[in-house]
Amino acid sequence: VLHKKVVSEYTANLCANVIGQYIFSSILELSKNDLLKWYKQQRDYYSLLMNDLKTKLMYTIPGIIVSNPESAIYLVLDFKNITNDNFEITKFVEYCATSGECSIDGGNYTLLLAPMTGFYSDYNLGRTQARIAIVESENNLKKVPSVLSKLLKDFSKFP
Repeated sequence: VLHKKVVSEYTANLCANVIGQYIFSSILELSKNDLLKWYKQQRDYYSLLMNDLKTKLMYTIPGIIVSNPESAIYLVLDFKNITNDNFEITKFVEYCATSGECSIDGGNYTLLLAPMTGFYSDYNLGRTQARIAIVESENNLKKVPSVLSKLLKDFSKFP
């Protein structure tokens, strides 16, 4: 049954990538209990990272709103309570990606955020929101609150 579902999944792709084929085919060798154990390990690992990051963001940047997702590996950050009425997340994201940078622990860092403006049918609902994916090492994720705080302060001074 699983094999048919995997083949069905990849039939939808015109050109299934090799890595995806290996991943899906390796699943065939695992028992249901092994898969459930692996899923639980992943859920526990990412939940810990996200909860820790959320707590540190809210402590470092008082007033920021941080989502509490249960089925994604990203957090949604809302800056509406800590920025002025002219704040636009797309401009902040562009600033971070092009010229925003800060030094922490001897290294230079920035953040790549995804604006939420295109996520909602109403552009204004996401005007102050961004997603931050949990895709970095634990060590780098620990730097995110300080980096974001500094970038936000520097952005408010940016022309």
